Amino acid sequence: MKIQNRHHYMDENFVFTSLEGYTLVQKLPTIRLLRLLKILPHINKEITLHSFRHTHPLLLIEAGEIQQQLGHTK
Repeated sequence: MKIQNRHHYMDENFVFTSLEGYTLVQKLPTIRLLRLLKILPHINKEITLHSFRHTHPLLLIEAGEIQQQLGHTK
C-alpha cells in the first residue's frame, strides 16, 4: 500500500492502516481476525490482536535479536 499510494500515504509506522496510511479503528482488524479464525479451525480461537503484541517479542527473543530491536544494544 505504501508503494501504490506513496504520493499521499501518511507513514506513521502503524501495522493496520487505511489506504492512506492512517490508523484503523481497532474494531476493523478485529473483525478481519475473527473472519480468518472461522475459516482456519485448526488455529486456537483465543487469539486476539493483543496476542500478536506478545508474539513478536517472543520471536525476537528466540532469534536472539530482542536487544537490537528494542534499542538496547551493548
